[in-house]
Amino acid sequence: MTDPWSEVERLVDQFYADVLARVSRVRSGRSNLLYQALVGGASKLSRLERTTVTVLGRYAPRFFTPFFTVVRPLEPPFDFYGVLRGVEYWVKVVCGEDAFNEPTARVVAEASARYERPVILTLQGRFFEPRTVGRAVWYSAPASWKLVAGEGAYRRFAEIVYRVASKYRDRVWGLLKE
Repeated sequence: MTDPWSEVERLVDQFYADVLARVSRVRSGRSNLLYQALVGGASKLSRLERTTVTVLGRYAPRFFTPFFTVVRPLEPPFDFYGVLRGVEYWVKVVCGEDAFNEPTARVVAEASARYERPVILTLQGRFFEPRTVGRAVWYSAPASWKLVAGEGAYRRFAEIVYRVASKYRDRVWGLLKE
């Protein structure tokens, strides 16, 4: 079996390459006129953030799957079924603490009733006490990573993210300066 952390690092690298490719394609003058009038050239930073968030939504579940066995995709809003240290989970992954507006939370709550052990894992962000969304237990990023990969796992994930991002930083700033 491949080291799960090596797979996470590979995915982070692939994520940043994907973001960079997309930012390269959208750097032309397309922007929200009202926003651009307000912030001027900083609108490129807004496009970069929107692109990053959009791409991250697709990648987020994939950062956790290397730690699970018997991974199978699920119908939205849940992402995958997986076995973690012999325990079955039905997993929804969110990018951060502000992931749920009321309609989305309602859909996730309703879907959680179909599963035996539904969990919501948070990819990045600060600690918060576990919450429930329907039958699913929603964990903060530090708690999600601890559940999946053990003590100190969130710190390790963050170190990987910063290390890999440093390889792309100059290229991104170069695009933003154009």
